Amino acid sequence: MRIEPPPFNPERGRSRSRAADGERGAGSLARARGSPAQGTGRVRPRNVAADRRDRARLLPCRRMERVLWVAIGGALGSAARYLVTEWVLARSGPAFPWGTLAVNVVGSFLLGFLFQLALAVEAFPPTLRLALSAGVLGGFTTYSAFNQETLLALGRGDALHAGTIVLATLAGCLVAGFAGLALARLVVA
Repeated sequence: MRIEPPPFNPERGRSRSRAADGERGAGSLARARGSPAQGTGRVRPRNVAADRRDRARLLPCRRMERVLWVAIGGALGSAARYLVTEWVLARSGPAFPWGTLAVNVVGSFLLGFLFQLALAVEAFPPTLRLALSAGVLGGFTTYSAFNQETLLALGRGDALHAGTIVLATLAGCLVAGFAGLALARLVVA
């Protein structure tokens, strides 16, 4: 026995108010939300429930767009972190994790600069701020490598080396973050 799908009905799936009013097209949705009714000069009341439905429908799209921007930024930041860490390692050797310290300090500076700039400049798009902060700088900086290098030093019994890593990272990142804030204040002033 073969089951056939029901025939296509263009009215099926539309909201009750649009189908009942016999309206069609995108303009009808705007009219139902407070625009003048066609030919009457009257304004229809806003359809709050329909507005909520539309926002709820768009929210996953906006969220996914932001996730994609963060992912693209994260890929760029991670690649930059790898290149900087390798470059520093080739010049300084493996005795101290200078590469990890460098990306964390530079990332802290850039994040302080970015947030101060975003607060001061009204035209700074929130999606760009998110892509740069959570994406690029989130991928560029690395707490996990800092943690691993500190734990490896402690595992070797070298508490002085581990303490140096922790103090250098904390002090360097805080100073760099404040410097980024200060530079952004000077730039926008």
